Amino acid sequence: MNDFTILHLSDLHIGNTDGNYSRILHNLIKDIGIQIEQLKLQDNTLVICVTGDVFHRGNNKQNEYDSV
Repeated sequence: MNDFTILHLSDLHIGNTDGNYSRILHNLIKDIGIQIEQLKLQDNTLVICVTGDVFHRGNNKQNEYDSV
Protein backbone atom coordinates (compact mmCIF):
# COMPACT_ATOMS: atom_id res chain seq x y z
CA MET A 1 0.00 0.00 0.00
CA ASN A 2 1.25 3.49 -0.86
CA ASP A 3 1.67 6.23 1.72
CA PHE A 4 -0.44 9.35 1.42
CA THR A 5 -0.91 12.63 3.25
CA ILE A 6 -4.21 14.12 4.39
CA LEU A 7 -4.59 17.88 4.74
CA HIS A 8 -7.75 18.58 6.73
CA LEU A 9 -9.01 22.16 6.71
CA SER A 10 -11.95 22.74 9.02
CA ASP A 11 -14.15 25.74 9.78
CA LEU A 12 -12.14 28.32 7.85
CA HIS A 13 -14.80 31.02 8.42
CA ILE A 14 -13.31 33.25 5.74
CA GLY A 15 -14.67 36.75 6.35
CA ASN A 16 -15.39 39.39 3.74
CA THR A 17 -13.96 42.45 5.48
CA ASP A 18 -12.50 43.99 2.33
CA GLY A 19 -14.83 42.52 -0.29
CA ASN A 20 -12.17 40.24 -1.72
CA TYR A 21 -12.66 36.53 -1.12
CA SER A 22 -10.51 35.65 -4.12
CA ARG A 23 -7.37 37.12 -2.51
CA ILE A 24 -7.85 35.01 0.62
CA LEU A 25 -8.52 31.83 -1.35
CA HIS A 26 -5.59 32.55 -3.67
CA ASN A 27 -3.24 32.93 -0.68
CA LEU A 28 -4.55 29.72 0.89
CA ILE A 29 -3.96 27.76 -2.33
CA LYS A 30 -0.51 29.34 -2.71
CA ASP A 31 0.43 28.34 0.85
CA ILE A 32 -0.75 24.77 0.26
CA GLY A 33 1.40 24.65 -2.89
CA ILE A 34 4.45 25.81 -0.94
CA GLN A 35 3.90 23.07 1.65
CA ILE A 36 3.53 20.45 -1.09
CA GLU A 37 6.89 21.50 -2.55
CA GLN A 38 8.66 21.65 0.82
CA LEU A 39 7.37 18.21 1.84
CA LYS A 40 8.10 16.85 -1.66
CA LEU A 41 4.62 15.36 -1.93
CA GLN A 42 3.43 13.74 -5.14
CA ASP A 43 0.09 14.85 -6.64
CA ASN A 44 -1.37 11.38 -6.24
CA THR A 45 -0.41 11.08 -2.55
CA LEU A 46 -2.23 14.13 -1.19
CA VAL A 47 -5.86 14.23 -0.10
CA ILE A 48 -7.32 17.64 0.83
CA CYS A 49 -10.52 17.57 2.90
CA VAL A 50 -12.43 20.76 3.64
CA THR A 51 -15.15 20.43 6.27
CA GLY A 52 -17.28 22.78 8.30
CA ASP A 53 -17.98 26.40 7.46
CA VAL A 54 -15.80 27.80 4.68
CA PHE A 55 -17.28 31.30 4.77
CA HIS A 56 -18.08 33.25 7.92
CA ARG A 57 -21.34 34.74 6.72
CA GLY A 58 -23.25 33.89 3.56
CA ASN A 59 -25.04 36.05 1.05
CA ASN A 60 -26.29 35.71 -2.53
CA LYS A 61 -23.06 37.13 -3.94
CA GLN A 62 -21.17 34.03 -2.80
CA ASN A 63 -22.94 31.80 -5.32
CA GLU A 64 -19.91 32.04 -7.63
CA TYR A 65 -17.89 30.14 -4.99
CA ASP A 66 -20.32 27.23 -4.63
CA SER A 67 -18.12 25.06 -6.84
CA VAL A 68 -14.77 25.95 -5.18
